[in-house]
Amino acid sequence: MNLWNWLMACLLGLMMSVAIAGTADTYHYKATADNGKESYDLVITPGTFTWTGLTGEDKGVHASSPSQHTNLANAIEVIQWKGRKLHSFNTIIIDHDNLTYVYSGTDGKTSSLGNGHLEKVLN
Repeated sequence: MNLWNWLMACLLGLMMSVAIAGTADTYHYKATADNGKESYDLVITPGTFTWTGLTGEDKGVHASSPSQHTNLANAIEVIQWKGRKLHSFNTIIIDHDNLTYVYSGTDGKTSSLGNGHLEKVLN
């Protein structure tokens, strides 16, 4: 196989893997807990989860961490990350179609569980 054919085969393989994996989506939401006590600005990109506390106990706190993403269904995504600042392990399940979420996190001493709704933020 000559160099040109090899390059074309590699390019075709790369294009097929991108088509199978889907496009890289970025989501920007305002998340409000159903308890009404807290809200967050969330930015979700492939491999990164970023949040900023808007109201409640975490108001003004900001963190961005590498994350793992798994699609359970067409618009339902599980995101897990380790918080570097708070040394926590967190999981959020987001329903992108119905704009709802369920969250669980622990720092080894305390744990939290919550749910709420999302509003899309237009950039």
